Amino acid sequence: MIATLLILLVATPLTMAKDSYKFAVSRTMFVAGTEIKAGTYDVKYEVNNSEATVMFYAYGKVAVKVQGKVAESDKPSDYNSLAIGKDASGREAIKALNFGNKTTTIIFE
Repeated sequence: MIATLLILLVATPLTMAKDSYKFAVSRTMFVAGTEIKAGTYDVKYEVNNSEATVMFYAYGKVAVKVQGKVAESDKPSDYNSLAIGKDASGREAIKALNFGNKTTTIIFE
């Protein structure tokens, strides 16, 4: 049974972030077209090639689940941060997530 489980884990193309990352959203806005309320979230993500599935957890449950694009930078981010801008509808939106001590950035359309 352990050998079967090991084979299944090795065969999957998805990779899950080992840790969760804290992000504070100061007011209601949008991320990838989905509304996200003000609050503090634990964020986890799964990467499949250049795509990412991002889950914002509140009180241990997924509050928002969205898709984004993965980008890598040369230098790791110093801390967790949100890049805020406007979405295609002109609403305030999270445009990117930067993860502390990681070179990974997730960009949202």
